[in-house]
Amino acid sequence: MLHSFGLRFKPWTDYAQIIRSEITRRSQRPVDFHDHSLLNARLADDKSDGPFVDYLHAVYAGKRPDLILAIGAPAANFVQRYRHRIFPGTPMVFTAVEARRVQYDKLTQDDTVVAPAHDFPASFENILRVLPRTKTIAIVNGASPNETFWLGELRRETAPLTGRVELKFYNELSFEEILKDAANLPPHSAIFWHLMNVDAAGVAHEANAALSRLSAAANAPVFSYLDNFFGDTTVGGPMHSVEEGSAVAAAVAVRILNGEKAGDIKTPPTKYASPKFDSRQMQRWGIKESDLPPESTVLFKPPTMWETYRWQILTACSVILLQAGLIALLLIAHEINQPLGAILNNVETAEILLKGRSPDLRGVKEIFGDIRRDNSRATEVIRRLRSYVTKVPFERKDFDLNYQIGETVKFLLPEARSRAVVLRSRLTGAPLWVNGDPIQLQQVFSNLILNALDAASDTTLAERAVMVETAQDRKFAAISIADTGPGLSAEAAGKIFDPFFSTKKHGMGMGLSIARTIVAMHNGQIEAENCNGAVFRVRLPLA
Repeated sequence: MLHSFGLRFKPWTDYAQIIRSEITRRSQRPVDFHDHSLLNARLADDKSDGPFVDYLHAVYAGKRPDLILAIGAPAANFVQRYRHRIFPGTPMVFTAVEARRVQYDKLTQDDTVVAPAHDFPASFENILRVLPRTKTIAIVNGASPNETFWLGELRRETAPLTGRVELKFYNELSFEEILKDAANLPPHSAIFWHLMNVDAAGVAHEANAALSRLSAAANAPVFSYLDNFFGDTTVGGPMHSVEEGSAVAAAVAVRILNGEKAGDIKTPPTKYASPKFDSRQMQRWGIKESDLPPESTVLFKPPTMWETYRWQILTACSVILLQAGLIALLLIAHEINQPLGAILNNVETAEILLKGRSPDLRGVKEIFGDIRRDNSRATEVIRRLRSYVTKVPFERKDFDLNYQIGETVKFLLPEARSRAVVLRSRLTGAPLWVNGDPIQLQQVFSNLILNALDAASDTTLAERAVMVETAQDRKFAAISIADTGPGLSAEAAGKIFDPFFSTKKHGMGMGLSIARTIVAMHNGQIEAENCNGAVFRVRLPLA
């Protein structure tokens, strides 16, 4: 990896770090990275190119690298200038370099480019949209050869703004002078941060220290074109996503390491991502959400009452809902106990009549009529209960099932500890996005986990445990809840989801029946089986 300025200069350090981690993650083989910095890119008349080329030759004389990554325009230009001497035939990726800084006519069949394309007019129009009263825009740009090139591009692309706003270029000032001027800008001013790797005094500025100082000292809001300058320092707008651009570069690098020809890989320049804004900066400078471009995302909003006290609110609501549910179930239980009790009495009476020497068949027939009537009453109660469940307000939205299950597990950990059961979870690394009602599905998984805790606690095993796992099964999210309990009997396995069937002494047998109804409403499936205990599996379509 050949770096343009060093290992701590924005924005290239962020590109390099993400590319490095993405290559490591995507590659099927271990990758050994070597980093070299083109320090002479800071100066306009440095004479060290020759010795640096000789140094690279000496280091890699015994074994050439499999791939060269040039990070930034100075590194790209250096490589193209000495391409015939530096590892001819070794594939190379130019990245973190703007498209117009690449000499495409000098690319070889061993070279490919992953480049962003800046849209400075869009950046300045964004400033004037969110701050329509803006009269002055100060442009921060350094004095290195690379930054001098961009000064010309910025002057050319901002020329149409003449007459609309006054433009101030800070390229001839030291950074300390820039800070003083930015603290005393006239009213209705804004600042556009381009680059400040080397200021007019020749001082190099690493990482984000200069931008942080500018944002704190300036009396005007700061904007930029890269999202790695975003977050507590700049307002926001349409910007390049460094993470997305780096991921593309890493994918290309892995393709080359896997044998593809670099010159055959053509990647169009990446554009600005959708606008995003920092709510803290918006509040600081009085910018309203109604002034933002369409499809903007506002980040870093202060937490709402719900976000701050979510679990307290959920706990209170759960208690209220539980009480209401218990009352409803008790009433239903009382209502259904009447016909079931009558059926039992009628059956016992019929048995007595039939045991006599001269059975009263007319009386038995009347009893059968009563049984049929009471059975219809019980069926109607169950039908109304199912109707109630299916008519509960159903609010669909996309949500990460992993997050929902993780929160449910976290919420039930104290319950598991109280039963001396170990509750574990193993969730997929990537989100599992499903579409449905998160509250209803949370009730399903809460019920399944609580049942598993009951089963696990009813055993004499040394380790009483419940394991909750998620996975992606083609177009479905797959969830399994396994316990180390006694498992399901043959009878229970076939009836476990039937209404009023329960394996618990005092269970009402409605929890799993309702769970199956909710899962079915989400176009999913639920099943149970034995596997060193009971395992309940749920499959839900991915969003």
